[in-house]
Parts: sequence; C-alpha cells; structure tokens
Amino acid sequence: MGSCSLFARTDCSLARLKDMQPNLYIVITESNVKLLGDIPDQIWTIERGAITLN
Repeated sequence: MGSCSLFARTDCSLARLKDMQPNLYIVITESNVKLLGDIPDQIWTIERGAITLN
C-alpha cells in the first residue's frame, strides 16, 4: 500500500465505505470534481452562494 498514491488509497477507501454503508451520507469539499471519480451518487456545487445539483 505504501507505493499507492494518496488519491488511489482514498478512492479505494471511499468505494469500500460506500459498499459497506450505502445509506451513509458524506460531505466532501473538493474544488476538482474529477478527483472524486464515479464514487458520488450526487454532486452538488456551491459557488458564490448558489447551490446546484450537477
């Protein structure tokens, strides 16, 4: 695991968590949505006080 990037480890961990707890909601603040891959079921964007469901 030491040779895996932080992104790869985080991606695998979030995918396992989603499989184990499908009803769990997690809020992740990330400015680059592409880094989240296909893990999120929904992505909301908050920009200049407006919230949008992507």
